[in-house]
Amino acid sequence: MELVTPDPVRLQRPAALTPRPPLHTGPGRQTLVSSLLRPGGEGEKCVADPAPDAESRRGNPPLSTGPPCDRLKLGLPGPCGRAQRADSQWLSWPGSGAAHVAPGPDETLDSLGDGEVRLLQHRRGYRFSLDAVLLAHFAAQGLCAPGRRPVRSPSIVDLGTGCGVVALLLARRVPAARVAAVEVQPGLADLARRNCPLNGLDVRVVESDLRDVGSLPDPGTWHLATCNPPYFPRGRVRTGTDPERNAARQEVLCTVADAAAAAARLLRSDGMAAFVYPAERLATLFAALADAGLTPVRMRLVHPRDGAAAMLALVEAAPRSRRPLAVEAPLVVHAGGGFTPEVAAMLGRSAAGLSRSTAASDGRIPAG
Repeated sequence: MELVTPDPVRLQRPAALTPRPPLHTGPGRQTLVSSLLRPGGEGEKCVADPAPDAESRRGNPPLSTGPPCDRLKLGLPGPCGRAQRADSQWLSWPGSGAAHVAPGPDETLDSLGDGEVRLLQHRRGYRFSLDAVLLAHFAAQGLCAPGRRPVRSPSIVDLGTGCGVVALLLARRVPAARVAAVEVQPGLADLARRNCPLNGLDVRVVESDLRDVGSLPDPGTWHLATCNPPYFPRGRVRTGTDPERNAARQEVLCTVADAAAAAARLLRSDGMAAFVYPAERLATLFAALADAGLTPVRMRLVHPRDGAAAMLALVEAAPRSRRPLAVEAPLVVHAGGGFTPEVAAMLGRSAAGLSRSTAASDGRIPAG
């Protein structure tokens, strides 16, 4: 295996895109982004500090904290919260192409990055985690990796998209791309559809079961397929009563083998697939890729802290490739009382308001 260092260059927001007004993160205001979670973790609840900030004193619409979010034992100091404006007028801004989309009574509005993507999510049920953000960045890096033939308008499909976080991040980072998102659960597919106009992005959302090969969009035409599949076999982890979270954590609606087979069917011969999966189950992922005719060609292990065991693996695979597996330098998430510079750069201003008690999510991954 070849040890390489990943290209540190980040894809930039297109110059023609009007910057979004950020979700304010002044004193007492934290913007939600999910972090690495403990499997089956049950926790008490936490909300944002409701102290007024300079923005509210200047007459801007007030923030409401929405419902509490799960507090999981991740160890960063400080409160966490979900910042959301009481009205929806700020969801649109001149020149952005974004639409007025208000959260429903059982939904929250969350901001990711430097206002880069805003996402409606269910208050209860599946909520995206840091693993989705890491996957989007890893996949985008692969598109512009040294030695890869540049594509003017790459086609990208995200399998099991949930609220659309990976698809929307990639659509924002690769503005010339044609992006689609596949989701089988109607409630999540509806969120993904509504999140597209909210961000002014043209992403095709397909409500479909990825195991139904006949329903997959445009087989054999995609340059990149991404997937954040369920991490554990059915019955392996503690279950709750919410079907969305159960389906995200356990192989209820699909297995990693199903996801690999769907990706292989969708890809062009020169395409690639990107997965995020538990490091302890890499053998299962590699076997599923091999059965689908996909060869791992790039991998990066994710560690909660320096010196801690890897908890996640980011894996890129190509159809019938003879390239050797390139193992990139480890990605470390936490350092001291916050995120490492690399992860903080991915999260942007959102990282400043995060704590280890953040992130109502599906609770699939432990922290160090």
